[in-house]
Amino acid sequence: MLLIPTILLILGFILLMVLLIPFHISLNLNKTGGLMEGTFKIKWLKITIINKKFPEKAKDETKDEKDKEKGKEKESEFSLEDITNTLHLLIQSRQYFLKFFKVIWDSFSIEKFKVHIILGWSSPADTAISMGYIWSAVAIFTIFPSLDFSARPDFSKERIDGNAFLKFKIQLIKPFLGLLWLLTKKPVRSLLWNLKKLK
Repeated sequence: MLLIPTILLILGFILLMVLLIPFHISLNLNKTGGLMEGTFKIKWLKITIINKKFPEKAKDETKDEKDKEKGKEKESEFSLEDITNTLHLLIQSRQYFLKFFKVIWDSFSIEKFKVHIILGWSSPADTAISMGYIWSAVAIFTIFPSLDFSARPDFSKERIDGNAFLKFKIQLIKPFLGLLWLLTKKPVRSLLWNLKKLK
């Protein structure tokens, strides 16, 4: 008889951990020539949950075409009245969605944001002038310890290269509670129900 309460207690504890312990998300970009490469990672408790590199390998075009055809077959017809009702509900729900998005935004915390630019124009004089403007702008961000902007000129050729690294964390407890609050609003529930019918 104690099995079910024990399982529920364990699941509740795991859910509480997921909501309270922040997720660490990082994005690393590198541009050299015409090629842009990068990695995207999500970690929780130092465990890598997602680790993706891009650009990804090209997908099978034939498969994509079949998927598009299936999508077209599944498309449902809807009237002008349905669109009008959806827009009306969207306007009514706007204030609630704005508050919800603010809660999500407040849940983010930037840990590191680093950008390095390599700039060169066909004219060395234009390169020097541009770098002067960039270095002036970069000096403003030195007051923020989590931000690191740098740049260097390349007088030998025309190029715009560089790399960027963004690392931030998010705690899910506030967005979770915000979502529950959002779903208590009747216009939002009506909007979601209406959107479901339009699929």
